[in-house]
Amino acid sequence: MFTTFSSLFALQNIEENRITRKFGSNNEVNQQEDVHVYSVDLDFFKLHSQQVKTNYGIEFIYNTVHSQAFRRNIINNSLADTLTRYPDKGNNTYDISAYITNKWNIHNKYILSGGIRFNYSHYSSKFEYNSLFYNLPFTDIIQDNKAVTGSLSLVYIPVRDLKLNLILSSGYRNPNIDDYGKIREKSGNLMIPDNSLKPEYSYNGEIGFSKTIDGYIRINGTFFLNFMNNAIVRTPALLNGSSELFFEDDTLRLIKNANVEESVIYGTSLNVISDLNSNISFKATMNYTYGKNLTDTLPLSHIPPIYGITSISYNIKRFYNEIYLVYNGWKHLKDINPYGEDNIDFATNDGFPGWFTINLKSMYRINKNLSLLIAVENILDTFYIPFASGVAAPGRNFLGTLRIRL
Repeated sequence: MFTTFSSLFALQNIEENRITRKFGSNNEVNQQEDVHVYSVDLDFFKLHSQQVKTNYGIEFIYNTVHSQAFRRNIINNSLADTLTRYPDKGNNTYDISAYITNKWNIHNKYILSGGIRFNYSHYSSKFEYNSLFYNLPFTDIIQDNKAVTGSLSLVYIPVRDLKLNLILSSGYRNPNIDDYGKIREKSGNLMIPDNSLKPEYSYNGEIGFSKTIDGYIRINGTFFLNFMNNAIVRTPALLNGSSELFFEDDTLRLIKNANVEESVIYGTSLNVISDLNSNISFKATMNYTYGKNLTDTLPLSHIPPIYGITSISYNIKRFYNEIYLVYNGWKHLKDINPYGEDNIDFATNDGFPGWFTINLKSMYRINKNLSLLIAVENILDTFYIPFASGVAAPGRNFLGTLRIRL
């Protein structure tokens, strides 16, 4: 039945608290989420021969989320009810999965892998006060979903210093409580729940290569393409025929997560590593991603601009020195989803400007157990905001670290 067997039983209890108060307001909102996560993972490995190997197993995950909130007047400490971040009368989800994968070393030049996975998901959430406040047309959200996904990959090694790979796969993501049940005000928008959210499916292809040139230059590249059905994206919403709601002393635009029929994500990454000699190394990486909602012809959220890092290091005896460039390209307004979480309100009239920083770090190994690291980041003191963060990055700063191994 199996050559080896492993099991994992896990329990997590997570508590998260948020306290927010608008400038000049006497009222602060306190929100608390208590999350319990239980999981069981059983994995089996079967070695048929040196050429054929099989993994199979089952997985069970169960989550409960209890959400509560109150409003406190900071002047007289009086308390009042307010909206919770998630459905207020209880939430639970569980997933049951079974999978099997197989790997065949067909030849010393070909490696074929394939797998299939079955997943059953259930989620249930109930509203009480939140539903009355919104006058929602529902008081609970319950769904059961099934999916079968798979993958197939081929690695081809025509010569010793070249490897090519092709991967085809499908994916499935069930909506979680953050997708269908969250209530959140941000940047003039109010996220409201949706009881009709469906799972999203993806169909993926990837082509990659790894090449060594003259024994000391290694180049790795990948191109991927991802088509999605029922992708979960943020869209404008209506509640009782209105697109706005008066909430916590503000009139806010309503948005929700919804499914779109078709969307696409594609991109590429390239890495170059070279040991120029026994002391000097060069590394560079570049990543580019593009995503679009084809149904509504809008950009997808969370798609970063082109970014990467380039470095040269010098290592001799006890000294290690590295100078490196970190860069991030432009993210223009036309490429930002107006309803997403990319903090468009922090962008300029042209979007998020590109930026780069020059950085330097040096390490001295005092002995095998003790080393000293000194670094200077953002040497040119460039002002920039990392994409979608909404918070300016540090200017020129100095770091010192003493590492002790016991």
